[in-house]
Amino acid sequence: MANDNTAFKRGDEDEREGDILGCNGNDVHMKTVAVTANEITVDEVTFEDVPLDDVTNGYVTSVSSETRTVTESNENSDKAVTSSDEPLSCFERFRLLVYHRRGLLFAVLGAFCFSIEDTLMDVLAQTLDVFQISCMVSSIIVAFSAVALIGGKIAPPKKKLEYLLLLITGILLSLGLPTAILSLKYMDLGASIAVIYTMPIFTGIFGWIILREALRIIDLFFALISFGGVVLIAQPAFLFGESENEDNEEENLLLGTILGLASAVTFALMVVISRKQTDMGLHLFVLMFCNGVVSCFVNAMVCTFTDAWKMPSGVEWGEIIAFGVLDFVAQISLILAIMSEVAFLVSIATTSEVIFSFLWQIIIFRIIPDWQTGVGAFLIISSCVGIALKKPKVSTPENDEKKVEEGGVDNVSALCTEEDEISVKNEETSCKNDQNHVQEREVRVNTPT
Repeated sequence: MANDNTAFKRGDEDEREGDILGCNGNDVHMKTVAVTANEITVDEVTFEDVPLDDVTNGYVTSVSSETRTVTESNENSDKAVTSSDEPLSCFERFRLLVYHRRGLLFAVLGAFCFSIEDTLMDVLAQTLDVFQISCMVSSIIVAFSAVALIGGKIAPPKKKLEYLLLLITGILLSLGLPTAILSLKYMDLGASIAVIYTMPIFTGIFGWIILREALRIIDLFFALISFGGVVLIAQPAFLFGESENEDNEEENLLLGTILGLASAVTFALMVVISRKQTDMGLHLFVLMFCNGVVSCFVNAMVCTFTDAWKMPSGVEWGEIIAFGVLDFVAQISLILAIMSEVAFLVSIATTSEVIFSFLWQIIIFRIIPDWQTGVGAFLIISSCVGIALKKPKVSTPENDEKKVEEGGVDNVSALCTEEDEISVKNEETSCKNDQNHVQEREVRVNTPT
């Protein structure tokens, strides 16, 4: 009889889970499954000379040596293994693969939710004012994030600088969301989302300006590729000449492209400032709640001054609620993806939003993009993937010291709270006391009696 929750650990290099296949005297035979960053390995391990006290009814309670330990974590399992040569079934391999790559699945789920959200934006923009849509969606996000804050007992911000940055990001959200919706109103769904996906390019530029992050030649190269994709999607008349479309449609396409770029710039600024906020220790739900409150207030004021309020129909209410729920689920999915997978793989997976958007455009709106739009979207996605695959700059102690001296983002005094500084001083004091105690003991030991 074997336990399916038996854990195996070899030193500090890897962790394995597997089944104990049997015990022969003081020998324990075990099949293990190792899940690493690159592969899934199945092998069998035999431990010799196990103390009899540690082997009970075919179970191993503990086996220890210099570098290997075997422990059993669940004594209530009743799974039996009758053959030591039994391979993993296809379902088990698939389950392990899904578990190992769950981060990518979360990223694709987030992109899928965002694409449906974009489709709802396109539908709502035909009947409701964009600022009213932004206000109502922001209020839904505020409600969900408030529940998360209360349930998680997350503390509010404490510093004036944190509130100032939250105000700025909230204003940026109140500008970025309406411009994105307006972009969908003036151009096709897939093309608009592709233009908005130039955001990583602007994020790199603003990160270089504001956060003093490195900007390399390869970044400028990808920026040019992305810009070329935008030109192919916008198809300005001074480059492509007069087309068969009406002048009104050409103007709408150019206006939609400009609005999409404005939304990308706004969201890029918001991402850069949010990165600074997370370095300051602000929780994501705090960011979502405060940004939603500011965005809801700003858009409500705009709707009031422009007299753009309109009572939505029952279907529109359902679409707005679905919009807010999908946005909240998509953001949570991206958080789980980043927690479970490498960041650059998550960035690549999220570009599938453009593909989903083109699919919804073809299936729902029956609009087939031309070849220029397809090539432009491909160039933008390629630039995003290239940025994600770019090898990050290695941090060195010399560079970190320079950043601290220059007062950059790595300046410890600018990011630490007073409590953190006090705790650091206390830890340093305790370490010095421990060193003094050790020196006193050495003196006592070395002193002849």
